[in-house]
Amino acid sequence: MKVIFLSDVKGVGKAYEVKNVADGYGRNFLLARKLAQLATPEALSRNNSRIKIHDSRKERDETKIKAILENLNGNFFEVKRKANEQGTLFDSLDKKEIAEILKIDPDWINLDHPIKHAGNHTVELSAQGAKSSVTIDIQN
Repeated sequence: MKVIFLSDVKGVGKAYEVKNVADGYGRNFLLARKLAQLATPEALSRNNSRIKIHDSRKERDETKIKAILENLNGNFFEVKRKANEQGTLFDSLDKKEIAEILKIDPDWINLDHPIKHAGNHTVELSAQGAKSSVTIDIQN
């Protein structure tokens, strides 16, 4: 049975992909759960237009993400946190909080572990093939 996937199905197919699947699996799982539809000639033509729209949105989003990262590159941000006399923070700074400060998606931040010490820290950012870095100065 030939179907068009309407959403990603792990290990089987991605959204808008056309594939042959077993009849029972297609009928009882994919079609029943509205994860796919039969690949009729009309559905295939609608799918082609969906693919074009999806690709243009994806391209526009990639351009927007690259512009955001370009604007952030080399910027300097100050954050005030309470710390002990040795400079160890009482409350660490993690990806989520950095993302809120920078107003970006936390997935764009490359941080192995939360920041636990006061001072300057360079944080690497990457998304959609674009890379940049920002400096965060944690003061007590």
